[in-house]
Amino acid sequence: MRAKLQLVLSFPIFIFCLSGFAQQSAWEGVSQKPLDGIPFLNEGEAAESKVYSLNEDKLRSDLAVISFAKNSSQEISFPDGKGNMATFVIWETPVFAPALQAKYPNIRSYQGVQQDDPTTRIRFSVSHQGVQSMVVDAKSRE
Repeated sequence: MRAKLQLVLSFPIFIFCLSGFAQQSAWEGVSQKPLDGIPFLNEGEAAESKVYSLNEDKLRSDLAVISFAKNSSQEISFPDGKGNMATFVIWETPVFAPALQAKYPNIRSYQGVQQDDPTTRIRFSVSHQGVQSMVVDAKSRE
């Protein structure tokens, strides 16, 4: 009886511990909207917009497991055009010659496709100047 009770109680504890190791997003919603200086937003768009803060260290650690040489990929979330988080399958896409990549190891280029919609693609680079990204949706006319 005691063994069964320990088994029943240890399972939720095990699941709780695993949830701590689950992938956390590098993006965090921001309650204050710093919309000053964003001229392309009108009042209606500003009221409906969502603002995210990027934890670059978390993104870099998520990207560290991707290797061009091993042809590996990683699922990483990015905000979409509507402010919702979308999961993309990301892989490294080097744009430097090997000698130049060795000289600048902290500059990396990536691309990916949205998991739920393969017509939506992302390209981005990570460097000492931060993250620059572009999302292209073949279905969108905006």
